[in-house]
Amino acid sequence: MGIRVVTRRIGLFTILVPDYDAGIAHFVDDLGFELVEDTPQADKRWVVVRPGPAAQPGIVLAAAPTPEQQQVLGRQLGGRVGFF
Repeated sequence: MGIRVVTRRIGLFTILVPDYDAGIAHFVDDLGFELVEDTPQADKRWVVVRPGPAAQPGIVLAAAPTPEQQQVLGRQLGGRVGFF
C-alpha cells in the first residue's frame, strides 16, 4: 500500500469592504496587491485581489450592503489576527 499525498490550498476567501472602490483602493493602492478581476454582475461586482503571484490565495472583496454586515467591517475576525 502506497502513501497518498493530497495537496490542498485555499484559492479564494472573502473580506467585507465598505464598497468595492474603497476596497480596491485600500488593497491595491495602500497595500500593493494586484487587481485580478473586477467584473460587474446584476447588482454587485466580482472583485478579486491577490497579494502576489497567482499561486497565492485571492481575496474576494464583497461590499457590505446591509446594516448587519456594515457593523462587522474591520472586526470580521472578532478582534483576532486571522491572516499571516
